[in-house]
Amino acid sequence: MKLNNQLADKVRSSEHLRTQREEYYHAAHSRRRQTIRRVTGIILLVCVIIISYKLVRLHFIKEQIATVQTSVTKVDKNNKRLKKQVKLLHDDDYLQQLIRDKYMYTKKGEVVYNLPNSDSSSEN
Repeated sequence: MKLNNQLADKVRSSEHLRTQREEYYHAAHSRRRQTIRRVTGIILLVCVIIISYKLVRLHFIKEQIATVQTSVTKVDKNNKRLKKQVKLLHDDDYLQQLIRDKYMYTKKGEVVYNLPNSDSSSEN
């Protein structure tokens, strides 16, 4: 019986130690899980901030591209108009007509009469 009592005491003390060890491991695992959750949360927060920043920049750049494309279209139209005008300026008949209309030049013996435009009369 003495042997059984000693064995029973050892089993009880080992049970107590095992329980303490399990509690320690459980607490350690709990702390690790909390730490992992916090680190994961921080990483996700940083990722969301970075993605949001990139989306805002992307939107801003798209607006700039649209503005530049509009400007390029206007410049292209103006360039085509100017090329056409340069081509017309090489034509002597067009050049004579332009000088006569714009600067009121006349040929010998011509008389110029200034008549009011219908556009200017509606403005008064």
